[in-house]
Amino acid sequence: AISSYTGLKKGIQKLSDVNVWLSFILLAFVFIVGPTVFIMETTVTGFGNMLRDFFHMATWMEPFGGIHGRKETHFPQDWTIFYWSWWLVYAPFIGLFIARISKGRTLKEVV
Repeated sequence: AISSYTGLKKGIQKLSDVNVWLSFILLAFVFIVGPTVFIMETTVTGFGNMLRDFFHMATWMEPFGGIHGRKETHFPQDWTIFYWSWWLVYAPFIGLFIARISKGRTLKEVV
């Protein structure tokens, strides 16, 4: 209704602004009313663990998992970076596909 009244571009912009402000208000409310100490401790601990373990976890490929009785953890397959690599491989193909079907059209027409 707001988009129809104010025009599509202004309406979407206003809805986006309201959405951002509401999310900040919700974040502040949860931070103030909720378990503030727990939120702060968990944030700092999680960030510290990420800084400590990132390079080890990003380069570990589990080369000996399941060989000679060693435990196989499936860590590389289950970690988020594994899925990021899927998208890094998948995204160029989608880009090429969109470019091919959009040949001769302007960016505005494609979007």
